[in-house]
Amino acid sequence: MHGTVLVNRNCSREARYEKFERGAAFNLDTPGGEIETDVPNPDFDLDEESERLLFELARKKLEKGDSILITITCTGLIRSTEHFRLEKTSGGGYKGNGFGHMGIYPAELVIKSIKDAEIKNLNN
Repeated sequence: MHGTVLVNRNCSREARYEKFERGAAFNLDTPGGEIETDVPNPDFDLDEESERLLFELARKKLEKGDSILITITCTGLIRSTEHFRLEKTSGGGYKGNGFGHMGIYPAELVIKSIKDAEIKNLNN
């Protein structure tokens, strides 16, 4: 699930992490994710049916792009760091001690199971 985050594209700039110019609040991952943090990994696995569904939904999103909206109900574990830090790098990007790419998200949802997936066509 590399690069997957929960976002609110309708939130105003003031409601975002204004300093970081990002509207994302959570990184999304599956158990055994690749990012090393000071927060222990959960002791559960993604069930096989949920894993199949997750990859099927990702495939459909890649094929259809912004013309579809996918909603799911999931269970899992929300993780966060005790003291989130984000620093600007010399290259102009950001690096943090959180989750996701470069540790830039303060929290993460590790998905255990997925159900009630709904795909809505936005072109109708």
